[in-house]
Amino acid sequence: MEMYTREALWWDLLSRMLEHSPKLQVLKLEYRINPDYRVRGREWKKPKYVPKCLLSHLETFVWTRYDSRRENEEEVATYILKNARQLKSATFSAKPIEPKIGWCGQGFKFVSPCVQIGMIL
Repeated sequence: MEMYTREALWWDLLSRMLEHSPKLQVLKLEYRINPDYRVRGREWKKPKYVPKCLLSHLETFVWTRYDSRRENEEEVATYILKNARQLKSATFSAKPIEPKIGWCGQGFKFVSPCVQIGMIL
């Protein structure tokens, strides 16, 4: 599932999507610049129960243009990383992820200019 995080109160929509997508394996979030994004003061509320997709299925989490200084982004990222029990890969990038093509000896390979992090539970 791909979702843009530029709209006001996007985190509420994300919570609903996670609750209603029990077999979700890949979650990609991306901030797209929106000059009208000025809503402040309302905090993200964690779901009452951890969504089934986080406990049982989510394997890949990618967040493009992540910025922990933007409202609620750090809290949402921490929640997902803490609860995604099957997570194999988490990628955060402050810039757009645009694959680069490089030679790997056997053919061309896509190389992503982002940092991959490991989970510590």
